[in-house]
Amino acid sequence: VPVFVPLAKGGRSGSATKRNTAKGRTTARPGKRKFVNYPRAGKGPVRRWLPSWRFLLGGFLFAVAVVVGVVVTAYATTTIPEPASIAISQTTTVYYSDGKTVMGRFVDEANRELIPAEEIPQVVRDAIVAAEDRSFYENAGISVPGMARAFWTNLRHGTRQGGSTITQQYAERYYTSGTTSDYVGKFKEALLAVKLAQEEDKDEILANYINTIYFGRGTNGIQTAARAYFGVDAKDLTLSQAALIAGIIPSPTKWDPRFDPDKAKERWNYVLDGMVLLGTLDPTERTTLEFPETKEFKQSNTLAGPKGYILDEVRKE
Repeated sequence: VPVFVPLAKGGRSGSATKRNTAKGRTTARPGKRKFVNYPRAGKGPVRRWLPSWRFLLGGFLFAVAVVVGVVVTAYATTTIPEPASIAISQTTTVYYSDGKTVMGRFVDEANRELIPAEEIPQVVRDAIVAAEDRSFYENAGISVPGMARAFWTNLRHGTRQGGSTITQQYAERYYTSGTTSDYVGKFKEALLAVKLAQEEDKDEILANYINTIYFGRGTNGIQTAARAYFGVDAKDLTLSQAALIAGIIPSPTKWDPRFDPDKAKERWNYVLDGMVLLGTLDPTERTTLEFPETKEFKQSNTLAGPKGYILDEVRKE
């Protein structure tokens, strides 16, 4: 038997439901869909609190968009600063009146002698790339797999491993003059590294890095390190000597051969094997190399004795 429902004003039914005479059941009239259907209407007492796949997908895409927006904005506002004063400070050398004979040297900030890029031997460049960042010439200033591995290690062991490329270390030491361990600082450092990789030549970055980093024995930069370890200028370093110096960069105070010869030799082998892997060292030549002997290290007081008075007056002036 048909049931007639009176219409409300405007021609719409005044009832929110209709009777299905064939099935004998009442169904709700579809209403306007909400923008965010949560809790989910029309679901059971448990399912209504479980978000739908559309809700999850939309939330994920929104989060991705926010992260990308933050990164893009941060990168756009990142500028390359002037080099930090300590990164370009040098050892002062004082000569006698003939202009040739060295009276002595003193240091205000860092024991460093900057040398032109062309005076840094290729063996030194190749050794440091093999030791510190084997993807240096291919990466965009950062290594995503390296950073991911470091982050996972930090989560598991509570450490502060950096996963830094040469460009990141260069950005940290050359422009900020300090080490960064917190995640916000690492994020800023990574953005600066990417910008540096875009705007500076890789060989320029590598040369500045080699002139800046700490090598142990109170030395900063390859020139003073070459003298402290082997008594030669950087341009005269052999392949074997360069591999030793490059190998101890992560911990030069602990891995100096005078403290830990076994670790120093392990790192020396690691660098040489890396050079073979990168194609910068012939495997046959690799088998002929011997671990180099370093010179005895003595901490000297340049301001001691009669010359010390003159050097101190020069420093004050």
